[in-house]
Amino acid sequence: AALPILDNAELAGRWLGERIEIDKLETTLPTSGAVALDAQARMASDRVMLERMHLAVGGGSVDMSGTIGVDRVPSELRLRWRDLRWPPTQPQLEQAPVAGLHGEARISGLLDRYTFELNADALLHGIAAQVTARGNGTLDAVRIDTVTLQASKASASASGDITWSPQIRSNLDVRAEHFDPAMLAADWHGDINAHARTQTTFADGMPRVVFTADVANSTLRGYPLSLKAHGNSDLN
Repeated sequence: AALPILDNAELAGRWLGERIEIDKLETTLPTSGAVALDAQARMASDRVMLERMHLAVGGGSVDMSGTIGVDRVPSELRLRWRDLRWPPTQPQLEQAPVAGLHGEARISGLLDRYTFELNADALLHGIAAQVTARGNGTLDAVRIDTVTLQASKASASASGDITWSPQIRSNLDVRAEHFDPAMLAADWHGDINAHARTQTTFADGMPRVVFTADVANSTLRGYPLSLKAHGNSDLN
């Protein structure tokens, strides 16, 4: 029988020996609306074999399968998603900032030495776009070899690293060619050609950003735009 959890969740499943089966986990969250999950997995001393995990949310779905390694056993996970949108609670698909999100990702390796790849298609404020990403990471940092966004003649790419131990810091290099900001903010149509670098560190819980930016032969909301800038966010 289903077991009520709290006031807005319901769980039904079993754990028999090495097998874990979740027949139903349903709840409603403020940010995503109704969520339903089911899964099947097998346990071993050094790994979890995830045979199937299916998550239904916002009219779309996410599926995950593979192996989750323990200690020095490598993991191999595959994720697929279809028809996702953001926010998931947006009832009108055409009004969602991100809609029609399809794609897959792979994560391979040890927890302290892994690689990842991602490929996805989406509508960003109604503009069709393709996103790819590739990189690697450890327990202390992640290295982004490349993240690219392609939409018709527009493209944007970024690379860099993000570290959270011993302190949070990031270094990013971003380039854009014929990029339309309306993909991110619907009313800001344009054609942006730019190159920017940022270095971010934290001190006393506050971020400090050092940046350079070069924008040339661009337009924004119908006006020509060119600029060179450098500076930082230190207000002292």
